[in-house]
Amino acid sequence: MKKRIFSIITAALIIVTMLVTSLPVNAWVQWLKPSDLKGSDFTDVPAFAAALDDVFAGDVDLFTSSSFTKEVSLPLGSRMSMNNAYHMRSVTRNVKTYGWTCFIYSNGAFNRLFGEYVHRGTGLKNCYIAVGKGASKMTYDLLANANIKTGAYIRTSPKSDGSYYGNDGHSMIILAYDEKYITYLEGNGDGKGLVRVTKRTYSEFNSAQLTGRGRKITHIVQPTDEWFNELYGNSPEENTYTVSYDANGGFGNMDSCTVPYNGEISLASNGFDRNGHILSGWALKRDYDNAWLTENGWVKEESLGELSPTTFATDGTIPLDASLIKDTYGNVAFTAYAVWADSPRLELASVTVIDDSFKREFYPIGSQGSLSGAQLEFTFTTGDKVRVTVNDSCNNTLPQSFRLKGNDYSFYIDSDIKAEGDNPCYVRIENFKATVISLYGGKSVKSARIVSSPSVSTGENAEVELTYSDGTTETIVATEFIPNESQSEAIGGLMKTNGGFAISWTYSAKVTDDTVTVTFPCGFTKTAENGDFNMDGHFDTTDLASIKLLLSFLNDDQYNAYCAADFNGDGELSTVDLAALKLTLAGVY
Repeated sequence: MKKRIFSIITAALIIVTMLVTSLPVNAWVQWLKPSDLKGSDFTDVPAFAAALDDVFAGDVDLFTSSSFTKEVSLPLGSRMSMNNAYHMRSVTRNVKTYGWTCFIYSNGAFNRLFGEYVHRGTGLKNCYIAVGKGASKMTYDLLANANIKTGAYIRTSPKSDGSYYGNDGHSMIILAYDEKYITYLEGNGDGKGLVRVTKRTYSEFNSAQLTGRGRKITHIVQPTDEWFNELYGNSPEENTYTVSYDANGGFGNMDSCTVPYNGEISLASNGFDRNGHILSGWALKRDYDNAWLTENGWVKEESLGELSPTTFATDGTIPLDASLIKDTYGNVAFTAYAVWADSPRLELASVTVIDDSFKREFYPIGSQGSLSGAQLEFTFTTGDKVRVTVNDSCNNTLPQSFRLKGNDYSFYIDSDIKAEGDNPCYVRIENFKATVISLYGGKSVKSARIVSSPSVSTGENAEVELTYSDGTTETIVATEFIPNESQSEAIGGLMKTNGGFAISWTYSAKVTDDTVTVTFPCGFTKTAENGDFNMDGHFDTTDLASIKLLLSFLNDDQYNAYCAADFNGDGELSTVDLAALKLTLAGVY
């Protein structure tokens, strides 16, 4: 018999244990020390955060007697008297009253924060009832739709319609809420006078404060925005509003600007770019709390969910009025983030020469024609058109680029004059090639001679007299040498001229001891001291400047073209030559 009773008891204990372990664990937490919380945990307004810190530390505008001579301190974790009433005086209405535990504590805390005595919610001067009586459940939507702020006062009632009732209701101060939790400050939180901050899920809150106790919401009261601003120092017209720009994955720079209250944020023309993308607009972010401006107002980044920030049109404006700076206090910085859309590469349909004033009567056979200064119009299959002025470097091997809708397009110009008469001039861009114009080849060059010395070893600024096959002559100025990628002793390439074409240009340069001998086309020679890059008979700071320029633009395959600048004679032009020349000019060598 004893064994049977023991078995029954054991089975019962096992069942109870199973039931207990299967019950959900409470999620609610409480804070009982002022040091556990900071006002800044609940607000971004410094002055208001300081006021909350004072309340947590016990400053709740309550006194022990009607004489208001001895103020009490009720910090978090302390216990209120369950037998004696506390006295308070409304700051704004000079109303004197008294009460017990949660009711008087919450009224005192609200008065400390906003200067008002709530009681039944009537006769309020600077605050208003944001949620009226009757709601039997607390929900996130109830709070969010009423735009409930930190510090709001909530009263509950056992009356079936939620109307005010003094004995069995409860009063609290709402500190924060989100879609899962509500956090609130209360006096007498445990029925024994405990002052605490509590965080619960909505179902836990309803069980503890509403449905579980047969209560409904009597009212939720909070200050008007204007009163809050007056108390905590937000005078919109006196604040500074700064707008900066963020490329958001792109590149470039845009200047920030300062906008006065009731002015307009002018979204500047885009100074950013991004490969493969096109700017579709701007999204506005508030810097101090990482909140984005959406169709639902300012929403913190972590709460966006599927909601997207509002995209404002490029070159549009945003009025900086009260609606934009709602929930914003003090000097505020905004950032306009570039919003990018994918931009596929476009297919070219045609290329047209718009301006051919660059053309001359004829080009020497064997030269390369120049379209420098010409305007080309590129038309794409989408209908997009771009006009580009050809620079003097664009040829069959050196491309010129333009940018359209976030993509770079490079084109080449093939303008070799190979025969007498019309020579087609081609433009190549990606897989597209088109004849854009014909250049007339009229005469072949019979001979050439340099009639004035070049200013540098590569031949620039030399005057060259060309004799054509019909006996006529023409003097042109050599303007820019473009070497072939060759390391041979004879250096070949194209010499551009001020005549609108380029001629073949081959020369050689030899370094012997400390001198450089350069042999130009038609046998013209010139000897210069090593380092005398401009060949004016001595080297000085002008040579130094020229070598610096060369080092900025050259690649390894072009060093042999500039042996006069190879100051140390090691076969390469480098910063070592630059340093050696500097030391020589300084008198060290």
